[in-house]
Amino acid sequence: MKADFIIKAKIYTADKRGSFAEAMAVANGKIIAVGELSDVSAFVGKNTEILKRDGLVIPGMTEGHAHISCSGELLYGVNLAHKNDWHEYLDTIREYINTHPDERLINGSGYDNG
Repeated sequence: MKADFIIKAKIYTADKRGSFAEAMAVANGKIIAVGELSDVSAFVGKNTEILKRDGLVIPGMTEGHAHISCSGELLYGVNLAHKNDWHEYLDTIREYINTHPDERLINGSGYDNG
């Protein structure tokens, strides 16, 4: 497998020793190799882009300010954001109940008490 791109940078590996690598190969949105540039160079193909970056690369950190409980409510509960009045709130909650009949507890977010 050849990499779509190789990142040359100071890369935090998140291993038990807290070590750093100098290159990372990525293919199809997944990290396929991390290590010294000589280790990762085996994944270079004719279409591989080489990206040189200053600073620190921390793989896997894709969102810098999520409130996990709120994010979960937005993804898996009743979302009342952008509703205009209590009638729309009730309709949205009823719809959620009807489409999730086995849920015993319903979470949600987006209620505007203004």
